[in-house]
Amino acid sequence: MFNILNILYKSKIFKEIDLQFANIMSDITQPELILAIAYLNKMMRRGHVCLPIKKLNLNKIFHNKKVFLEKYTNIIKLNSIEDWEKKLLSYPQVNTGKYITPFIIYNKCLYIYKMWQAENIIVKHFIKNKFNNTMINIDSIIPILNLIFNEQDIIQKQIALMSITHRISIITGSPGTGKTSIISKLILFFIKCFTKSFKIKVATPTGKASHRLTESLSIFFNSIDIIPLLNNQEKNNIPKNAVTIHNLLKINMYNQTTIFNKKNPLNVNLLIIDEASMIDLHLMTIILESLSHDSFLILLGDNFQLSPIEPGYVFQDLCYFMKFSKTIKYNIWLSTILKISYVYHKSSIQYYLKNCIFSLKNNYRYKITSGIHQLAISIKYNQKHIIKDILLNNKYNNIIYNNILNIKDYEFMIKNLIIQFKNYLYFLKKNIKNIDFHNLFQELKKYQILCVLQNGLFGTKTINNRLETEFFNQNLILHYNAFETEWYLGRPIIIKQNNNFLNLFNGDIGITIWNDEKKKFQIIFPLNNIIDIVNLPPYDIAYAITVHKSQGSEFTNISLILPDKFSHLLNKELIYTAVTRTKNKLYIYSPNNILFKAIEHNIKKYSNIIYKLLI
Repeated sequence: MFNILNILYKSKIFKEIDLQFANIMSDITQPELILAIAYLNKMMRRGHVCLPIKKLNLNKIFHNKKVFLEKYTNIIKLNSIEDWEKKLLSYPQVNTGKYITPFIIYNKCLYIYKMWQAENIIVKHFIKNKFNNTMINIDSIIPILNLIFNEQDIIQKQIALMSITHRISIITGSPGTGKTSIISKLILFFIKCFTKSFKIKVATPTGKASHRLTESLSIFFNSIDIIPLLNNQEKNNIPKNAVTIHNLLKINMYNQTTIFNKKNPLNVNLLIIDEASMIDLHLMTIILESLSHDSFLILLGDNFQLSPIEPGYVFQDLCYFMKFSKTIKYNIWLSTILKISYVYHKSSIQYYLKNCIFSLKNNYRYKITSGIHQLAISIKYNQKHIIKDILLNNKYNNIIYNNILNIKDYEFMIKNLIIQFKNYLYFLKKNIKNIDFHNLFQELKKYQILCVLQNGLFGTKTINNRLETEFFNQNLILHYNAFETEWYLGRPIIIKQNNNFLNLFNGDIGITIWNDEKKKFQIIFPLNNIIDIVNLPPYDIAYAITVHKSQGSEFTNISLILPDKFSHLLNKELIYTAVTRTKNKLYIYSPNNILFKAIEHNIKKYSNIIYKLLI
């Protein structure tokens, strides 16, 4: 065992945690299983749900490491996928799912049992997700549709009808396609359809996304056009605010379990989750199992955005079924109610899951000629020649691309980053005696630096430290000389760990303020909760944050900084996510070869959800 693990460790293909897991789950007489488990753990660390057995190709695993290849081929004599599958199934730790073992082989893929079971639970819920119009009264639904939606809003009417005739509905679309606005209208639609007490909850994966959604709901339901449409009972059904999924389901941050299940379901009639593309396999399982059989679930997100960090890309897997056509029965029902024509194409392949998925196409944030919109669309659909034309020929004045090749270019970048933040720092100086905190957050959101990595010359830590040093040197920071501290007025931070007691969540951004009465610095967050610095959960400085942390947020202008070496974290989805965070202007700092290689690299997370739903 030690010799086998030593070979793998010295090869530097696997991390110590992969080998420790293999060491615990196998023994010296199982060299094939040792390699398979180590590789499976590596794949799960990278967000995959399972390990395709075809990946267990020694020549590819030990590519450019001939010494280690020779050592391992002397131990393992397997060549084909069939040989590997047969050998792994000969060990007592592995079976095909007929009974519980630590590892499962299904469709020529190796799973840990927990992942295989979670996948099955999700599939079970969607297999049952069939069109059902027995719960609604058509005669009462049509007047409600016409009350809430304009005559020409056929798309929004279709979404409303889809949501009320399916237990689970999926709405996907790029930023700016109206996902947030449709949430408010769907809530109003359900409230009007179910006149009794109807419990509605709205949730998001992150605190900042829930803050933004809360603000949107408040504006909608307090508008003079909406208030007269609701009686007092119906007004009581309006959700007061959006919350994080972890907070709603009371998920334990240490073991990721919840108190809710089939026997103790969440007390809710309708659950709407925004930014659902960020939900991993395990969290999706918890959500589905926490709801009663008659609760509605609506998932909204963008299936082209970054996948979750943890294993699984459930939202993208489910959106695969957009390629099919709706069933004839559902299409006829829709066309009858909406009075639209339905043309049946014999060549189209119908599938029931298409009925519960809707893709929003029209973008209301960007003009069709917008450079940001054109770049995002080009990245989305792999239009390499258009991407290069936009970036290399400076086609749009709101997209500035800088090719970083040397230290001179790097220093030029730092200088530009400082300039971009000067407006924020000047705003602080100008309003030091009477700071409006809402305006302060709006000022901070006018510009954000996004990095791919945390460490290294192009990572958030180095960039943040460098900027703070320059701000101090240029006397741009307001600090109090009487108090020797690293803290200063306006210093932005980002929370790294949930803290339910303080109502703080991973990704929340706070700003340092001075409490003159207490003579100390404190941190204020968007919901006006003020926290003493000593009570803060783990945090980082937030002039620069990672693209992952930026999901669910939008900024007026952004700078995207890519590293000088390629990383497995770089991919098309990451670039697309970063580009669509900005509303106005985009600065990109990256070596040419890194940027275009990243755009060509697609996320592929191995799972069998699609396969299981098709068989």
